[in-house]
Amino acid sequence: MRVFIFLSIAAVTFYFAGMYKKLALLVIFAAEILLLAVMFITSIVLSRKISISFKCGSISAIRGLEQSIFINVVNKGVAPLSKIKIKIKVRYDGEKSVSKKLFFGALPKSETDISFIITAPYCGIASASFSRIYAYDFLSLFRFSKKSKQSLEIITLPDTEPENVANLSILSNDSIENYELPYDTSGSSSEIRHLREYRSGDQIRHIHWNHTARMQQVYVKEFEQESGGSINFYLNLSTHSRITPERKNAFYEVFYSTVLGLLKRLRYVNLMCRDFINNKDLSVTIGSTDELNEAMSELYKLSIKKLKKKESDIYVFSTGSMLLDFDLNWYYERKLIFKFTLDSYANDISSQSFYLPSHTAAMK
Repeated sequence: MRVFIFLSIAAVTFYFAGMYKKLALLVIFAAEILLLAVMFITSIVLSRKISISFKCGSISAIRGLEQSIFINVVNKGVAPLSKIKIKIKVRYDGEKSVSKKLFFGALPKSETDISFIITAPYCGIASASFSRIYAYDFLSLFRFSKKSKQSLEIITLPDTEPENVANLSILSNDSIENYELPYDTSGSSSEIRHLREYRSGDQIRHIHWNHTARMQQVYVKEFEQESGGSINFYLNLSTHSRITPERKNAFYEVFYSTVLGLLKRLRYVNLMCRDFINNKDLSVTIGSTDELNEAMSELYKLSIKKLKKKESDIYVFSTGSMLLDFDLNWYYERKLIFKFTLDSYANDISSQSFYLPSHTAAMK
């Protein structure tokens, strides 16, 4: 549009120069055409002097929370850039990309960082890339574009902060209505490991009354078994249901919250699952939130298989193990513990109560 207006002005100048035979107007017309050519060449030169890249190749984000993305801008030229435009595309696997435009400038011989905000709607891995980078001349008449093959991996984790685990009742032992989840207690003993402050969910019979009286604060006995034990947790990545971003998100959040709850009572959770499409296996031992986050990034890379109507959904897992399938059914030893629903899984996580049993001598 600006070029059209500029050419229109030049055409009017040339018309009046010819009509009135004014040399001054003809000189102005020639200057306008020369300026147009100079601005065109300038846009090409400036575009070759600009370099734009993401500050890192991968970042972690929390679903639903704002996340800053940093971009490094380098101007190698001796002239400033008054206007730069970049188009960034953010895309989840199988979903349409979302575009974002940024406008900024750059000083000569400078290196600066700029940032923009994204909010990831789903758990999973999103890819951000530069679709186009435009450098404008000083009058913004012309722009010259260039491409960049660099991309940014955005690993979006569920909206469950570690400090909020205590607020989740998915694994507590003071529930009236609960579900018993057995676990491996091999190698444990009845010896007291140490004393610690009382936490919500601790049993009253574990209170150390003498130490509580001395310290004027409630302390409980923690046995070797309480800080030990492990369980095998299988994930079934095949389903007859429709594979949508919403269902994927629910599946990841239920798994993430469940493992966080298990880690409050167990030392390890042994995660195992099978990528039926690419014939890949994931087997990892999770003992902390950081290890869980790393496992989630690997889990996101596995494919979920859509079964045909006549295909059976049989998944064999070992005795004494749990399984969560893509339809949000939670099993222990092939017995259904709980069925989460797509519409209310978040409420199910926060309202339902499950507990690890204290039926052994180590808990006496």
